[in-house]
Amino acid sequence: MIRFTVNRDFTTRTHCSRDWFSFKSLRNRYHSLILSSKKQYYSQLVSSSSANPRRLRQTVNNLLHRKSYSLLPTFTSASSLADSFASFFTDKISKFRFSLLNNSALVSSHSHSPPALPPDYSTFKLVTESEISKILSSCLNKQSDSDPIPTWLLKECSFVLILCYR
Repeated sequence: MIRFTVNRDFTTRTHCSRDWFSFKSLRNRYHSLILSSKKQYYSQLVSSSSANPRRLRQTVNNLLHRKSYSLLPTFTSASSLADSFASFFTDKISKFRFSLLNNSALVSSHSHSPPALPPDYSTFKLVTESEISKILSSCLNKQSDSDPIPTWLLKECSFVLILCYR
């Protein structure tokens, strides 16, 4: 085993450039072996989980040091989650309403019309079966990749939706 003392001016210790080149060669070989071992390890890790997409995604996220986070807030029960969503959207509507009032106050200072209050979204009117049918039939047969069901199929099955609404 060759033991080297790493120094900025390596050649001054041994006074031999051959030792310096030998050191560089061994250092490069060491790094090369480390890299190839890592490559082999990670390749084996990815290939062993390639049959299971969820496990593969977790493996890749771990290798890339990605942290997983929950898209939903923490909750103890379904009703507390529903309450959390309700308060979020109520706050959102309140903030939106407040910003509309502020904007309408700015606009009204330049015009003589009184500011209109934004609609109150605290209560909703139930829709009728004919309204559901009318809305579905008026939809164009266009869709996006993110749509869970094609529009034409939704229109074809609209009678089922209306029956379920009853």
